[in-house]
Amino acid sequence: MKKIRIAQIIYGLKLAGAEKIVLSLATRIPHDRFETVVVTLTADGALEKPLRDAGVKVVYVPKFTRYDATVLYRLARTLRREGVDIAHTHLFTADSWGRVAAAMARVPLVVSTLHAVDLWLSPLQLSVEKWTSRLAHRLIAVSRAVKDFYISKVGIPPEKISVVCNGIDGSRLPAVVEREGKLRQLGVSPKSLLVGVAARLEEQKDLFTWLRAARIAAGERPDLEFVIAGEGSQREALEEFSRSIGMEQKVHFLGAREDVEEIIAVCDLIMFSSRFEGLSLAMLESMASGKAVIAGRMGETAEIIQHGENGLLTPAGDERELSRAMLSLLKNEGERRRLGEAARKTVMERFSLERMIEGTVQIYEEGLSRRRAAAIKSQILPRPRKGSRDENP
Repeated sequence: MKKIRIAQIIYGLKLAGAEKIVLSLATRIPHDRFETVVVTLTADGALEKPLRDAGVKVVYVPKFTRYDATVLYRLARTLRREGVDIAHTHLFTADSWGRVAAAMARVPLVVSTLHAVDLWLSPLQLSVEKWTSRLAHRLIAVSRAVKDFYISKVGIPPEKISVVCNGIDGSRLPAVVEREGKLRQLGVSPKSLLVGVAARLEEQKDLFTWLRAARIAAGERPDLEFVIAGEGSQREALEEFSRSIGMEQKVHFLGAREDVEEIIAVCDLIMFSSRFEGLSLAMLESMASGKAVIAGRMGETAEIIQHGENGLLTPAGDERELSRAMLSLLKNEGERRRLGEAARKTVMERFSLERMIEGTVQIYEEGLSRRRAAAIKSQILPRPRKGSRDENP
């Protein structure tokens, strides 16, 4: 039987949440029924090697400038050449250009994953999103909060969006690591309590609030140190802010890391400060590692964390409440352990990689079946005679 050809289209392959989802879909989807090619608009990226090592074809279709419309023709040509049955786009840039190119290439099924509550979209970008979403046959929201946002703010019909929650492979977590040696490698004293986060250093993550909360907590607990794993456009500003508040010796900026699981494993507590998310993979990975997690109270985060049961929630943007929750848990190792165990159970039961793959495959197969049925029906039904009342104006 001929395999279904899927093109996963994304802007780049940096080490971040949506890109990790593409990696999981490309490598873990049933290979007896599907073949995957990953199409990117920028070259290289940390996740390109694991994709190629897994035998997944990666195609670079360069987008030379922000408004380079010629990329449409190159994308469409690539999709036709690869014999794609399903084009699956991810994130705003790839959604915008990929949906149009897939329509030009007459790809039978176009799917897009909506990865976040995208509050950053400008009015023009919201219009682009609304227009190009009409070219997608199915939309996948990674949480109910994301679906609600795209219904209310973008105007997508509810019936067009299915919720398939992000999932992770929790079987390989927590990572096995020698704590003292790892802490020394990170430049952290083995005698310290360590609070960490893995995040893109972007406005969405609100790491200035994270640093202010760290400063408040460190004022009461001199044995505290902090690590931030990740890269982004705000790194220089965040490092300067950390110095300005006297935290340069306490906060370790680790940059992009491939050992994030080991870093999480040696942390005593994981703290997030995002103002909006979709369904954070970093949060799921931290919880699957058995770590107590503190996060801002948002619709999408509240889908994962039940306050006091498997983590703690604080008002988004409130550094004092964030520091208060941090200090409370750091005083109580037993409570941290209880919340961490409950957090791991939550992820294993509700946010497994297997469930995510199964839900996505179901959308692929049902979508293709409907598209093929509609195509057959259009061929069977006679066209109205010219001049008849049934003819469209």
